[in-house]
Amino acid sequence: MSYTCDLCITKGDSTYLYVVTPKNEDCKSYVRRPKILAVTQRTHGKSHIWPLLSDLITMLSNFTTYVSRDDAGYNKDISYADIVRIFYVHSISLITPFRYLVAVPLMRIEEHASPWVIKSVHARLTSPINLVKDLECIKCINIVDYDDLSSKLKDKAKDCEKLNNLPRLIDLLIASYIASLLTAPTRLGMSLRQVYTQAFAITLYLISKLELIPYAVLNTLERMFAHMIYDTYTWYAQYVSELEEPRIAEYHYMVASPVRKDLRFKDVLDKVERLVKVANIANFIGGIYRFLKFMGPTNREVVLGRLVKLHDEIRSRLEKLRGIISNVVTIATEQWGPGQLIIINDALNSVRDVENHVNKFIVLYTQSVMHQRFYEEMFRSRISNVDKLSKYVPQNVEYRVISSTDVVYNEVVINNLLSILRNNTFVISQGPLIPALKLYVESVRKFGQDRAILI
Repeated sequence: MSYTCDLCITKGDSTYLYVVTPKNEDCKSYVRRPKILAVTQRTHGKSHIWPLLSDLITMLSNFTTYVSRDDAGYNKDISYADIVRIFYVHSISLITPFRYLVAVPLMRIEEHASPWVIKSVHARLTSPINLVKDLECIKCINIVDYDDLSSKLKDKAKDCEKLNNLPRLIDLLIASYIASLLTAPTRLGMSLRQVYTQAFAITLYLISKLELIPYAVLNTLERMFAHMIYDTYTWYAQYVSELEEPRIAEYHYMVASPVRKDLRFKDVLDKVERLVKVANIANFIGGIYRFLKFMGPTNREVVLGRLVKLHDEIRSRLEKLRGIISNVVTIATEQWGPGQLIIINDALNSVRDVENHVNKFIVLYTQSVMHQRFYEEMFRSRISNVDKLSKYVPQNVEYRVISSTDVVYNEVVINNLLSILRNNTFVISQGPLIPALKLYVESVRKFGQDRAILI
């Protein structure tokens, strides 16, 4: 069997972690051919990479597993065997929107009586890849020297104390990149790919614009972002197309079909490197969107299109609006995340004729987008701790639960909410049809048509 390596995180000559893609030409079974997450003994709770891994564990567990850690993000009580077991358990869990195999390196075993050793031996014997033999020869798309990256960020933080929390944001970006590669071929898996990619895109642009990181680190992040897009349109599209369900299910429209066999990673990377230098967020997102939409045979774009539509619709409505906006109400869609929150905030501030003093974002959400809600809160807390980035993210965000089907419950929640809001409110109605229509109709009735949009 042949493989390609998406990511290799190293420390000098030693390896921490691989993400490996098996080539699927010879097999139609996605169960036997998902991506492979390979971890080494250096990924324990005292290692340099542990803060990144703790974020990855939280995301791959669908926010059901949190590993306690100190202020620096470490946990010295976590062993390598613990990490392998955590990843393995969640790789076969039915409640997580991720599918991957766990591989571990071959090593000498001195004691075979301990239960944890037996489990580790079994995991190694059933690993789908011999790391010692195979991985050394695999060409890798992204190679990250974690020590070098961390030292560059720390040097930057020494020059500006306001950037002390930037490394933890970069850890979350890298964890988001890894998680996006491991998403399952399901509706939620596709949605999370979109959410992670959108968050990565927005943050990459802001970091580049404000010159917060050295060029070498920026180039690493650009390559990761380009690969997230490339992998979605090539390997993931092929991965999904081999299944029967997406062909008949309602989420078939979300898949980049047919597979973009003409798309090259270098072309995507070149486009990202050029567009990241443009004047504003909307131009950056719009440029990537148009590049992906019009170069393919079907004129379809499935990654960033929602952000472009949101920004354009909000700007178009605000150009006709006069007055102050103090509160924003919206519904969390399957693509809800940091990207949507920041792009909405940017659109609100892009029309100078409207006075925006937004005090609160109120987000209605259903139980089907719990992962997106937790991820948005996690991301917002990280980006808000970086002083120069905090102004781009709304700080006061309130979540309220609604139902996607219960009309009576939604009526009570929406009417109670609108009753306490004044005419300085702007409503963005989107997402599940039943609550979206109810919110839009009641908002138009109370605030007027200029202060409510249905997307």
